Amino acid sequence: MMSATLTDFGIQAGMSEGIDQASGLVHLIEQTSSLHGLDESERILQRPDLLQPSYKPLGQRIQSYIANMTRHLNYRVPIYRLPDEILIKIFALPFTSRKLDRPHLQYLVGLGLVSKDWNRIIFETPSLWARISSSYTDEMNIAAILRSKEHSLRVNFNFRDSGHEDAFFDIARREVCRWQSAEFEVGRNSTLAALRDLVSLSAPRLERLEIDCREIGKNLSVGEGLDIFGGGADCLRHVSLLDFPIPWNTLLLSRLETLAIQTCYTPGPSTSEITDILRRCPKLRTLQLIYSDQVDIRVSGAPPPEAEPIHLPFLTSCCLDFNNVKALNRVMSSVRIPACTQFYLHCDMLPSNNFSNGSSHLTPALLPTTGSILKTSFNLSSFNLALRTDKVINIKLYDTSSWDDLTHLIEYISTTITWPPISATIWCDKTSPFLQAVDILLRVPSIVKLTLIGNSDQYIDQLSHPMLNDGIFEWVLPNLRELWLANCPENSLQLITDLSRMRQGRADMDRGNYVRLGLPTKLERIQLPEPLYTIWREIKREDRDGNMIKGQKLGY
Repeated sequence: MMSATLTDFGIQAGMSEGIDQASGLVHLIEQTSSLHGLDESERILQRPDLLQPSYKPLGQRIQSYIANMTRHLNYRVPIYRLPDEILIKIFALPFTSRKLDRPHLQYLVGLGLVSKDWNRIIFETPSLWARISSSYTDEMNIAAILRSKEHSLRVNFNFRDSGHEDAFFDIARREVCRWQSAEFEVGRNSTLAALRDLVSLSAPRLERLEIDCREIGKNLSVGEGLDIFGGGADCLRHVSLLDFPIPWNTLLLSRLETLAIQTCYTPGPSTSEITDILRRCPKLRTLQLIYSDQVDIRVSGAPPPEAEPIHLPFLTSCCLDFNNVKALNRVMSSVRIPACTQFYLHCDMLPSNNFSNGSSHLTPALLPTTGSILKTSFNLSSFNLALRTDKVINIKLYDTSSWDDLTHLIEYISTTITWPPISATIWCDKTSPFLQAVDILLRVPSIVKLTLIGNSDQYIDQLSHPMLNDGIFEWVLPNLRELWLANCPENSLQLITDLSRMRQGRADMDRGNYVRLGLPTKLERIQLPEPLYTIWREIKREDRDGNMIKGQKLGY
């Protein structure tokens, strides 16, 4: 066994006091590192629902283990005596400090001071040391390489960690055959040159690569790109490139599952290069292509009519943010994504008659399949489309002078799919467009949630419109369950009293300025901003027997 001393890492005693939480579970380590506050730590373990979602299974496992061992031994097992396999998973979680940006390995050494068992686990588990970073000292990186033995490495470089980057690149270069994931944030041209040399080597274990060059993107061009890993990264599954130009036809794609390309300054792939990339990514599951307004996407010629469409049967999440409608049409007319459940389209400067001609870029490939739901968000200059699995369409209408595009969109979609439940938001400070938007949405009876946001000066007229008179929510929107109101003046109370009269039942005050309306009607809750919510509380109050009585003054 290698002997572990703090002086080997240039770390002074007491490092365990600086342990900070990066998640709910890391908080447990912070409590136990000084062997104080065990009661608080165990209390947290009894609430796995407080943990981040990705850590909940581990938290539930810890809770189950402590409960079983407590029953077996007739005394409560301390957290710091958890089984080795659970402690290893906890130690592998990322650490951050409230005061200093201390490296992860320093925290591991500090945790080794808690007990002999923790010291043994930490210094005899190669996977805990399998990361090197430009934020570490050279001695720490060398120690990590030695203690990780043959375990695959995670490599992180941040251009802000200056002073010994040449030494770090030398260390990383010697271990490139062990790389499993690599993240590079580059901010200087001199660093970029070293990075080019580094990623031209063969990395047979590499699965994930992220490169961020936005700080120097203005100085780069496509001609300065390179063939990533020279064809020697057969295990590459996830690639994220931000302003890092490469010859796109050389990118290793056959096994790629995640591809994210974002351009802020440098030219990204053209439409033909995009389709070529997608054609060579049969296993792709997540796609993200984002072009800033400062970059013009190159639009290639249309593919021949006899060209086979690109089938991406495993793609479930897709984000395309272009600044050119023709480019969007060109790409989306070539792909088929039947399994996509999360879809986002964004394109500025759409023509006003975008949907009147059958919406050319809403090809059958984009329409929902079984289990997929359409989500739209609309304003004058952008159009967002997403396929979701939450079984609710979300439509957001913003202030605009014309709703013709939205009308065509709703008519187009309604002829293609059966409306699922809808959550609608109307956000407008002018009476006429507001009422026109309401008129459009009333064509869709499956609205389950309606949010009305207006200008306080105009809201009186908006809410007193005949379309919103007593009874509309019963015969026009029979499925309405939630009504949210914002920017409402006090004398808009008539609408609320009408709703109260229509729906007889309990009214419970809930957090977040909600009023919940119970059976027998479908409307379950209303969100009311102040001061309207205060007025509602004056009108409705429930006594101990559940009867509605006249409320008290403000402050009830």
